[in-house]
Amino acid sequence: MLKKQKNMKKDLIVEDELYLLAYFDQLTMLPNEKYFYEELVNNIENEVGNEIYAVAYLKINDLEKLHNILGFEKINNFVKLLAEQVQKINKNAELISLYRGNQFLILYKPDNIDNLKKRLAKTLKYIKDFIAENNYDYLLNINLGAAIYPEHGNTAASLLTKAHNAMYTIKENRNTYQIYNEKVYFKKIEKEVLKHDLKNAIENNDFYLKYQPKVQTVGEKITALEALIRWEHEEKGIISPAKFIPLAEKTGLIKNIGIFVLKEAFETLKLWKEKGLTNIKICINISLSELNDQEIIKNIKYIADAYSIDNSLIEFEITERSFTEIKRETLDELKNMGFSIALDDFGTGYSSLSFLNELSIDVLKLDKSFIDNITEEKTKMLVRGIIEISHNLNIKVVAEGAEVKEQLEILKELNCDYIQGYYYYRPMAKNKIEKLLN
Repeated sequence: MLKKQKNMKKDLIVEDELYLLAYFDQLTMLPNEKYFYEELVNNIENEVGNEIYAVAYLKINDLEKLHNILGFEKINNFVKLLAEQVQKINKNAELISLYRGNQFLILYKPDNIDNLKKRLAKTLKYIKDFIAENNYDYLLNINLGAAIYPEHGNTAASLLTKAHNAMYTIKENRNTYQIYNEKVYFKKIEKEVLKHDLKNAIENNDFYLKYQPKVQTVGEKITALEALIRWEHEEKGIISPAKFIPLAEKTGLIKNIGIFVLKEAFETLKLWKEKGLTNIKICINISLSELNDQEIIKNIKYIADAYSIDNSLIEFEITERSFTEIKRETLDELKNMGFSIALDDFGTGYSSLSFLNELSIDVLKLDKSFIDNITEEKTKMLVRGIIEISHNLNIKVVAEGAEVKEQLEILKELNCDYIQGYYYYRPMAKNKIEKLLN
């Protein structure tokens, strides 16, 4: 009998140990995600009346990097202290668990939405301050996402998913919290899908160029064309460059797009040269991230040498905002190679007119905002001053976005050199441009 009792006791100890292993984090002894999920299921099944439950995901970003710096023992001590702080600030929470070593799951039972927001904000600030006190705020930051029962889901699985999705939507704007919002989430997902599609589009050569002529104010002759990249998505149709260019810059894919545009422009000039269409310049937009790429000059030189086209037929357009952050050596090298430089979107930044004297540019492009208001006397006087100063510095001026005859007449009166806009031509395919030039 005694032997049987001893065996039963041993079995109970083993069962307890197995239970702890199955349902608790062994470092912090907090319940794990499995325990949290089952308790959440129970709470929802036994919900009485109109109770509100909220599930929150608190994620400590880049904890793995800190692990590499501190080592095994110190990072474990920090995680234990972190777990204690999460529990301390959430004494009134229904349940707290640790998930994957750097995410805390918190179950709240708030009185209302405002009460939940206060709890989330308080938790966020407290943990941020704790991280800062330990001098790890240079590396670690926090995402805190939450979902509410039954508004965002009526099952444990759907609530956890929505809370995670809320956390995911604030990935780029860290150290804040977000309660699940379907519009925000799907906008984020759409952006991620677009990033994936953008990579495929580059690999599959799904881009093409359209060209918008620049016309001499006197004589109305086409002297240059701005190359404008277009992407025709197989499902979504034409996607605006305003959508995919910022994504390309964030992901580093802008380099591949820039090389495509440059090759296509040189290829076009070579083709036109063979057809007798010479002295037409192609203007290419080039971003700050491209210009600050260490390999930019090498790549441009390689492409230029491959096509044996006069480099003076290529003009690089650089926005006013970018000019302040560009390495001047890069601009000097481009000029030395024979390319011309245009200051694009002038008037959208904070540059003074004296700034023009410091730049080695050939062309200044007035932003469309000037042209839209050029019938107003103050704007007209300002544009007159810009054109006169530019001409004194041997800089040609292009007016962007001219759409009506009245704008054209004023620009002629002010001695603007070139017009680019719908008044003359919209962006066109290469074959249409060829017919136009012929």
